[in-house]
Amino acid sequence: MARVNLGDCMKAITEVDASETVSHFLIHLVPDPDYLKFQIKFASPVVQETITERFLQSQYREIINFVKVAEKEMQFGSLRGYLFEQCAHHFLQRGGRFQIRKLGTNHKSWLDVPQQAKSYCQEFKPLVQTTGYCQPYSKIFGAVDSWESGLGFFQMTVSETHEINLVSIGEMQRRAIVDTNGLWKFYFVVPEVLFSSYTRQRPKRPAEEPREKEKGQSKKRKRFSPDDLAEYETNWDNMEQYVLQMKFCD
Repeated sequence: MARVNLGDCMKAITEVDASETVSHFLIHLVPDPDYLKFQIKFASPVVQETITERFLQSQYREIINFVKVAEKEMQFGSLRGYLFEQCAHHFLQRGGRFQIRKLGTNHKSWLDVPQQAKSYCQEFKPLVQTTGYCQPYSKIFGAVDSWESGLGFFQMTVSETHEINLVSIGEMQRRAIVDTNGLWKFYFVVPEVLFSSYTRQRPKRPAEEPREKEKGQSKKRKRFSPDDLAEYETNWDNMEQYVLQMKFCD
C-alpha cells in the first residue's frame, strides 16, 4: 500500500493490464449477477481507510479534485463514494464549522463540530460512548456511517437518494430515547453539488422472510412486529433530518 497512488487505483478500474498488486489485492471488481456491470470494493475497511488517509497526506489536491469532478464518470462512481466517505470522516473528526440545511425547508445554519478522537464500536451505546467520533466496525450496521454524542448520526453519500435500513436506525433511535431521553438528529453528509437539492429520505422496510413450507404451502413471516416497524417509522418522521455540506478546500 505504501507505493499505491490515486492513478494506480483508477487504472485498476479502467485498464485490463493494470497492476495486479492493486487490482487483485487492494481493489476488487465485483460483477453484478448479469455480469453487465460491476461494483468497486476495497479489500477491507482497513485498506480503504489506510489508503485514503495516505492519499490525504501525499495527494490531497488530487483526491479533492477527483471527488469534485468525477461525479459524471460512471466507472469511478464507487471509488468516488469510498474516497468521499473517508475524507468526510477525516474532516468531521478533525472538527470545524459546517453549513447545514434542515431537510424539507430552505433554512440554513452552521454546525460546530469539535475535534474528537476516533473510536471504533461494535454496537451503539449512547451512555458508554459519551465522547469521541464513533465509527462502526462493520458496514452491516446499514443505518449510519458514524455518530457523535451531543450532535447526532452521520451518513455519507454522493447520491441524491440513500437507502436507510429502517430496523437498524429504529433500534439505534430506540436506544437513544431510553439512554439520552430524546431522538438524535440525523445528518446526510454530501458534496457541495448536492447541498441545495437534497431532500428528506425514507427508510426501507425489511423484506418478509420465507419460512419452511407447512402442509404444502409456502408461508411468510416478518422478522419484526408491525408495532415495532410503526414505532421506527414514527420516530424517523419525528427526527430532525439535515443535509451537511462537506466543502473541501483546495
